This record gives sequence, C-alpha cells and structure tokens, in this order.
Amino acid sequence: MVKRVFSKYALSAVAIVIILTGVVSCEKDFKNIGVDIVDNNIFSSETYQADIRGYSKNIDKNMTDGMSHYMLGYYEDNAFGSITSSIATQLGFAANMANPDYGQNAVIDSVVVIIPYLSTLEGTITVANPDQPGLEVTVNNYEIDSMFSSNNHEFNISVYELGTYLNNLDPNDPFTEQEYYNNQAIATTGVALYEGILKPKAKDTVMYINRSRYTDATLTEREVYKVDTIKLDADKPFMSLPLDTQTIKEKFQDEASSSHFSTVGDFQHYFRGLMLQASPSGTGNALLYLNLSEAVVNIYYTESQILDEAEDEDLDDDGVNGETEVVVAKSSVFKYPFAGKTVNLYTRDYAGSVADSYLTSPDTVSGNDKLFIQGAAGSDAIIHLFGADDNANDIPDELETLRSKNWLIDDAKLYLYIDETEALSHYPERVYLYEIEDGKNYQPYELFSQGINRLNGKLVYDDDENPDYYLFHLTDYVSKVVKPDSEQLITDFGIKAYDSRDNYNPVTGDTIMTKYNNNFKGVVIHGNDEDAGDRRLQLEIYYTQLNN
Repeated sequence: MVKRVFSKYALSAVAIVIILTGVVSCEKDFKNIGVDIVDNNIFSSETYQADIRGYSKNIDKNMTDGMSHYMLGYYEDNAFGSITSSIATQLGFAANMANPDYGQNAVIDSVVVIIPYLSTLEGTITVANPDQPGLEVTVNNYEIDSMFSSNNHEFNISVYELGTYLNNLDPNDPFTEQEYYNNQAIATTGVALYEGILKPKAKDTVMYINRSRYTDATLTEREVYKVDTIKLDADKPFMSLPLDTQTIKEKFQDEASSSHFSTVGDFQHYFRGLMLQASPSGTGNALLYLNLSEAVVNIYYTESQILDEAEDEDLDDDGVNGETEVVVAKSSVFKYPFAGKTVNLYTRDYAGSVADSYLTSPDTVSGNDKLFIQGAAGSDAIIHLFGADDNANDIPDELETLRSKNWLIDDAKLYLYIDETEALSHYPERVYLYEIEDGKNYQPYELFSQGINRLNGKLVYDDDENPDYYLFHLTDYVSKVVKPDSEQLITDFGIKAYDSRDNYNPVTGDTIMTKYNNNFKGVVIHGNDEDAGDRRLQLEIYYTQLNN
C-alpha cells in the first residue's frame, strides 16, 4: 500500500512539473519569435460544482491506552448529547520501595489521590496569608487549561479498586501488546474508596494533612501534633481525592512485608489499580483533559516510637529531659504513581440530542442536511463524490461525463460550512480527511503529494472572528479520477475530529489510520441540502480547458 501510494505520487508530481514546464516554455518561445499562435482566447479557466452527498456515521469505539492526555468528567450539549469519561489505571512504586517499612506503631494519617490540572501561569496576585492572619502574601495565579464546561463546573467522582487486571500483552497472542478501547469491560471491586463532587478550581494549590501521634506509651489515644502543608512545584493547582484509610491500611500497610510488595509486577497483580469513575452531578458539567505523568497516590503516615531519653535529651519536645517511655513521632509518605496501563473509558448518550436520528438512521443514498463530526467515539462525516451510478458500472455518471471533457484541474476545494443553527461552545480547530477502501480508513493521497498544510482541514473564521468553515484541497485526487483513462480507485471520504495521532508516521510507513481519537470537540456541518444555499456541502473544481 505504501509503495503504491508513493510511486503514483512521485510519477504524478514529475509528470505535472514536466507538463507545466513545457507549456510555459512553449508559450515563451512562441511569444519570443513573434508567432501569434497562443493568445488568451485559446484557454479558459472555469469553476464547476460537483455533485456531493454526505451523511454521519456513528463511531463505536477508539483505542484509549498509552495516550499523553486522558479525559475525566461529564459534558453535555443539545447537538451531541452527553459524554461521560472515567479513568482506569494501574499504580507502581520506585525500586527502593519494595516491601516498605512503616516503622513502629505507625498509623496512616491520610491517603490522597493527587492529579495536577493542566494550567497556565497568568502572573501573581496578593492574598491573605493563611499562616499569618492579618498579613498578605504574593502567590502565583493560574488558569486551568483544557477544562470544558457549559455551566457550574462540576461532576460526581467516585474512586474504586479495580477488579480487572490490565494486561500489558494480549493473552491470546503474548507477542502483541494488548489494545484497550473506551468501551472496554473493566470491573471494580469493593465499596467506593471515595465519593464526592469535584469542582476544579485554579486556586486549589494547597492541601493540609493533619499529623497525629500517640499521646503516651499505652498507645490508646492520639493527638494532632502538627499540620503539613502540601504544594506542588511552582504552586500549580491540583485535584485531591482523599481515600478510605482503613481499606488502604488493610491492603497496603498490613501487607507491606508480604510478597505482594516485592516487585511492581507482583503488586499490580495484587492491587490491580484504581478506577476514577465520573458521573453527572445533576447541576452542572465539566470535562477535564489531564496529563497523568505526575499523578500519584500518597500514603501519609506517622510512626510513634517509644524511647527512653538520656539525661540531656528531650526527644518529645515537652521541655523535660531524661524521661522514660516517651513518644517520638516521625511522619513520612509513601508514593504510588500512576504507572503501567492507563485506559480511558467513556460512553455517549445521544438520547434527546439533535444528532440522535442522524446517527441511528442516516440517509446513505441521498445524504443529509446536517453532518455531525465529533471525536472520542463520536461520529464522522462520510462524503460521496460525483453522485449516483445509475448504469451500475462502478463509475458515477457525473464522473463519466467529466472524463470526456479533458480538463486540466487547477484546484479542487471541499468546503464544510458550519451549521450556525447548531452553535456550540467548543469547536475542533482542525478536522481530518481520510479515504475509505474495503472497510478500512487510509491516509489520503493528497497528504503525500502536498503535505498536511496543503491538505488543510483547519477551522476558518469569518471577519467577526466567528467559526465559519473548514477547507480541504483534493486537487491531486480529482485530477486523477477525471482523466479519461484513469485507473484511480474511486473512494468515499471520511472526515473526523483531528487527533495528533492522525499524522502519518514515516518511520512505520503505515498508511492505515490509527484507532485513536480523544478529541471530544464536535461540529455540525451543513449537508447537501439545497436549502443551505451557498453554505451547503460543496466540492468546487477549478479547471482550465481548451476552447473550441
């Protein structure tokens, strides 16, 4: 497939260059010798509107493991309905943390899932000093990036222990890496370790941990002896989800010396990970993109050592030296970062949305008046060029007519105009085009001949900075299919929300599109309905012809 694509384009590119060079050279020669053969009346440039039809196709699933960012939360709008996105992840630990030693009489103070928000530093602000009432302090001022919400930024979140082991290799083919999809059946076990409403805020830059110790050698009562202030580097904002300490004690502290904690592999088979499960709060919505490279579960604990003081020692800081059986507290933390397999699990609900009927009952023959494009197991637009094939010879009738005209194609532009009646808060800044052949999705030929910037697909704004349309150049494809002796395969095209993994990888040379797409943003495009006028789905062909 790769060789076929490149060889055709290499030959085509060379041929075009030779032809155009020859035409220019000949024209120059004719003019130089003064022979009035070539003039402006011999050739003319025109524009042709090709028959084009489109409908929407529901995308059942996308691969969702091994990504740079993961979605968490709940979002809804009238056009596309709702998406609920959760995260299943394994945990790991550093090499020096095998069989961790909690020390003497240790008690867990708190267990917290910490995940930094994607944020941008906007400068500094002055706020009240929480440690010194009446004084002010200058702190960094952040704005949370990649949070999408239409109202009351919140969603329910629950944390569970995973019941399913996330295999790294395919059990049916141990030499192949296991693939995970958004609709994967991944079970949880036990009761929730945390339940609450998450309201992401840029000011969530600090967390306080009460550290407690035993009051005396009887080990019967405890007291808070200090409060630790927890911050991230540069005071970045983060979410913090406190987990049930009793469950973590039983699963982690009580088993710390067992073989379950001897290696990361043994640990991941024993404690299979966490599920961060999102659901609607009923009063708002918010969907976050998260970089989990710094996500961690921290177990904050304090051990209480029972010691005898020397005559000149005051180990418990009570002002008295030389006591026996005093309690000496030592607080610390064990860190379990998100490591191994991480999978995004998300579901869509189109009930009551505008997209519902267009996805369940698309008109695949005549096309629809609206096309729905959205990533993250959403929907793609399917585009059919040159109309019907009434004589059933596998060549659209319109294309047969065009092949008889011997046009030189100057450009071919596919316009996708945004349906302004279905306005959305967030649009994809780029959509991507692919070719459909034998049920598989391939990189478009245009990509190899002219590159992604020429292929385009970027969102174009109008003079008032409102999202207006997307544009693709299909010059090479149209040039090939309109040739009288063309052997170019006639394909339908798909259009999807752009994901960075859509880019062609020259290292692998694989022209089949990847199965990834976690760009949840969507857009509604005008279809081929004549009522849309100049904003309907359009393929404009710019050509030069020899006048008779």
